[in-house]
Amino acid sequence: MFQASCAEPPSKTELSRVHQKIREAFITPNPECNARLQYLNKKPGKMIRPLLFLLSYSLFANLEKEENLKSYSTVSSNLHLAAAVELIHMASLVHDDIIDDGTLRRGQPSLHLLTGKKKATLIGDFLMAQAFKLIIKHAPRKIPELMSRTTRNMCEGEAEQLERAFDFSLTENDYYRLNYKKTSCLLEACCEAGAIKTGISDKNLREALKLFGRNLGYAFQITDDIQDFTLETRDLGKPAGADLNQGIITLPLIYMVKRYGKRPLGQWVAGSDDKKKREKLTQLARESGALEYSREEVKRITREAGRSLQVFPPSSSRQQLFLLLFRLEKRVSR
Repeated sequence: MFQASCAEPPSKTELSRVHQKIREAFITPNPECNARLQYLNKKPGKMIRPLLFLLSYSLFANLEKEENLKSYSTVSSNLHLAAAVELIHMASLVHDDIIDDGTLRRGQPSLHLLTGKKKATLIGDFLMAQAFKLIIKHAPRKIPELMSRTTRNMCEGEAEQLERAFDFSLTENDYYRLNYKKTSCLLEACCEAGAIKTGISDKNLREALKLFGRNLGYAFQITDDIQDFTLETRDLGKPAGADLNQGIITLPLIYMVKRYGKRPLGQWVAGSDDKKKREKLTQLARESGALEYSREEVKRITREAGRSLQVFPPSSSRQQLFLLLFRLEKRVSR
């Protein structure tokens, strides 16, 4: 049986060290900026992106003999890079809240409500700059190129989402393309970066793990789409129904349009921050089968992601990646 001898999967201790690297990246000579950055760090997220990078590295490192690993594959540099991908994610959340007028993030007021949009924009820019400082310093050349391409995709996705607000002609293909740019491309890049960091040359294995990350991103986004209908603000950590109110066309909405048409549905989506309208939309989503269809899509996509992992030998790292899929399926089964 395969034994994981070169690289063990990340532990809670390692993730706490990633948090420490993030705190170090927050230090600036500006006291107000320091205070706002610490405010952001009061409610850390699930750390999925750093975890994906570290798990992908250990998954690929286990396929190589220890002496064949590249000299830049050190524990310290991996922690810095794991911190960098979380900083990119944090920057995108700050900017998204400004663009969307989001009022709540991770259960606390969005940063721009405390600082104003101009200062919050600069703090988001600072986070992105710090991320690329770490990437350039601690990664081989291909990773800065990968992350640059990824952040460009994220910006393009956000811009197109704004352009397509309340556009009920959006198809499922359009949805998945936007989903990829806004969410999935960063998860895919975290997986690919972990593989690149080991210096492994097997393109088929790298493509398999990229596909895993991409499908994980799709499933995460569809899960959020479902919960925008089904959960309350206190459970989401952000305003319930926010995507609906902004006219973001989610997968359940696309399914509902097929059932009810564009015009009658539009009257309920506009102003869906109103509790009665949101309740009506949730009722329609259930009655039309849109929520059940979306849940089945999550299950289908997670199964496909799981098949991507089957090309790797059994290891603790692979098991943790499977566990991410299991938790997603559990979230939509509630």
